[in-house]
Amino acid sequence: MGEVAKQTEGFYFQRDGTPLTNDEAHKRMKELFDDDYRRIGFDTVTFRGMTYDVSTAFLVINHQYGDGPPLIFETMIFVHGSSHDEYMQRYSTEDEAVAGHRYIVDTLRRNELPDLMQPQIERP
Repeated sequence: MGEVAKQTEGFYFQRDGTPLTNDEAHKRMKELFDDDYRRIGFDTVTFRGMTYDVSTAFLVINHQYGDGPPLIFETMIFVHGSSHDEYMQRYSTEDEAVAGHRYIVDTLRRNELPDLMQPQIERP
């Protein structure tokens, strides 16, 4: 196994958190990166007179850049129609991602500011 291959083992994942080998991931790239497969949640919310898009997606690629469990899901908040993110939170499991998305959307819809440093979600 080459040095690059060694460095990327544990890089790709399925939605259920199962790691994929590089070969498996490359064979399934079209499926893994399909928008419908990756989308966990998408909501448009008006908060304090501004419209925001709250998007939660499966990332396929581990975004854990240190010790700890793989971070393979992400919620981002964008000003509606913009590509500039206002907030980002990453998760290890789909259940965490669904709960985090719901927490942020529900809190904004109540016209409250979510605690973005400590989302109220259950973590293992």
